[in-house]
Amino acid sequence: MVAGMERARSLTHLAQLFVLVDQAQLLVDPELASTRMGDILLQAGIEQEGDIF
Repeated sequence: MVAGMERARSLTHLAQLFVLVDQAQLLVDPELASTRMGDILLQAGIEQEGDIF
């Protein structure tokens, strides 16, 4: 999101949005998106287990 606005959204909202965008196959670079989502989750104290894709 522009200018760090992902911090203005709840983590639940971002996770749901990520899943919907992935299901709609709108991610230009799914690996990069997954890495970035993982970084956001880590900052929130949530560690990813296994591969998403």
